[in-house]
Order: sequence, then C-alpha cells, then structure tokens
Amino acid sequence: MEMKLAIPEHILANEDRNTRFQEIRAWMLGRESQPAPAGEDAIASGCAPMDAQMGGGFARGAVTECVERQAGCGGQHIIHRTLHSVRLSRKPIVLIDACHHFDPASAAPPDLESLLWIRCPKALDAFKAADILLRDDTFPIIMMDLRDSPDRMWVSVRNEQWIRLQRTTAQHHCALVVWTSSARVPCARTRLALTRPFSPDLWDHHPASAPVDQQLRIEVLKRQIFAGENGDIPSVAFAS
Repeated sequence: MEMKLAIPEHILANEDRNTRFQEIRAWMLGRESQPAPAGEDAIASGCAPMDAQMGGGFARGAVTECVERQAGCGGQHIIHRTLHSVRLSRKPIVLIDACHHFDPASAAPPDLESLLWIRCPKALDAFKAADILLRDDTFPIIMMDLRDSPDRMWVSVRNEQWIRLQRTTAQHHCALVVWTSSARVPCARTRLALTRPFSPDLWDHHPASAPVDQQLRIEVLKRQIFAGENGDIPSVAFAS
C-alpha cells in the first residue's frame, strides 16, 4: 500500500536535504496529533470525550490501548457506555475479562444481550481467546481487559503475540481495544490514558442519567494515522 502526501510547497522548496527531511518529519508528527476522520471504520464508544479524541470511535482494523493507571478514572464507565452504544447499533461485542473486573449486575440488562463475556482463569488465556475470536467476522469489536494483570504475565508476553493480534485485527477489519494499567501494547495505533479519578461524591451529584462523561480527563499518548493493509506503517511517496 502506498500513500501520497501533499506536503506543503515551502517545505519541499528547501534546498538543504537534511533540513528538508527534518521539516517533513516535523510536519508528519504534526499531522499525527490530529484526530483521525470519523466514518464507517470507527465504532463509537458512546462516550463523547472519548470518541472526540479518537476521531469518532475505536478504529476498525487497528489496536487501541486505553490506560487507566488507577481505579476510578472512568474505565468501567467507558466500558459500560461502549456496551450500550454497540447494542444500540445492533452489533455484538466481546469482553475478555482477564482479572474479573466486570460485574454483569452493574450493566443495564438489555446491554448484556449483545455481549459475549469471557472470564479467563489465567491472564495469558486472554491472548488465546482474542486470537480465536478476532478470526470470527461475527464480532466487529473485541475488548481485552488486562488491567491489574500481574507483572509475571507481562514478562511472559512476547512481541510476536502482539504482532499476531495486530495483523489478525487488520485482516478481519475489527476493532481490538486493550485496557491496561500502564502502557504495554507496542502495536497500538492509538493509546489514550484516563488521568483523573472521579470524585467520591460524583454519583451523588450526577445520577445515572446525567452526563458523567464530562468528568473524564483523557490524554492522548500515541496516535498513528498512517497504516498499511496489515496494520503496519506503509511506505510513503512524497509529492514533488
């Protein structure tokens, strides 16, 4: 796959090759800081601040990492909002629960109708489950909740396992969302972090029907907007 980029003329006009290369690199990094365009290739989380940062939702054909460094920053809230949003769009969703965070009683019963919930005896089993389910075109979005996974599990995870999941995600054009407690996913095209815990009295002032989304604080740690057919960064042809 080849992408041609309309690089500004004033950059291309620079006669010094090294300077021109540095300016092109800086221009590309600047483009990466902009949200990707929304469209059919994104699955909305139903959480407005989250979708705004992702350009419309979780990108299909790519891996998105959501980092929640401490409990109570809104991770469970976003997962519940995603279940609701996906159910309204009449799509099924998979939640691979590696550390038993999900409580079905906390979700609206109708939202459970489109959910395949998988609890893993061992955290590493989440990778096996994801590898199988990513190949089933039934599921447009799969969420892996690896928050609070023990360090020994991460030591056992090889880069080849991430690459395998990345390529399968791209080939089957689904969205893979990985929840972690720290940045762990090397192949993530987008990495977001939830940075502020909800205040203890939040739910007293904001009932379930209120827009709790406004309390979220989301930081973009990484965003790639160029991806090849297998989720890799493609070769780029600069316009001359």
